Amino acid sequence: MRVHTAHGRFTGYVLLALPAALAVALSFIAPEQMTLLFPASPMGRMMLGGAIVLQIIGFIWVRQVIKIEV
Repeated sequence: MRVHTAHGRFTGYVLLALPAALAVALSFIAPEQMTLLFPASPMGRMMLGGAIVLQIIGFIWVRQVIKIEV
């Protein structure tokens, strides 16, 4: 069963890691854009918090979708 769900698990991991990897890349490419999200702005902190919560919900959802009961 693990072989049949490998693609779904890998997709879940990629979707979980992609925003963080893009944030790191963007902080090197255009750091002035990332300053809007960090301590300078309360709205930026709320947006980051919301994004983290939604990422966790999405990861759990993908895990539930690929779970196969035998």
